Amino acid sequence: MWSIFAGSKWMLIAAGVLVVGLISFFTIQYIQQAERDSVTTEIQEKQIQKRNRIDEAIRTAPTTVDSSMQYLIDRQGD
Repeated sequence: MWSIFAGSKWMLIAAGVLVVGLISFFTIQYIQQAERDSVTTEIQEKQIQKRNRIDEAIRTAPTTVDSSMQYLIDRQGD
């Protein structure tokens, strides 16, 4: 009779270890995905900032030949 309970005891231990292992695995996967999402968001924010600076430079760039020449002359002094 005790041999029946001994087998189920080992099965409970094995099931417990399996559950703890799966919880640990999925927790690590969740943390890694959250970190990847954070890095992706940071990269996208930097790209948006860079694009805004480019757009601003295009908007403020000289549009005529005379103003372009003056812009280049002014930059040589810097």
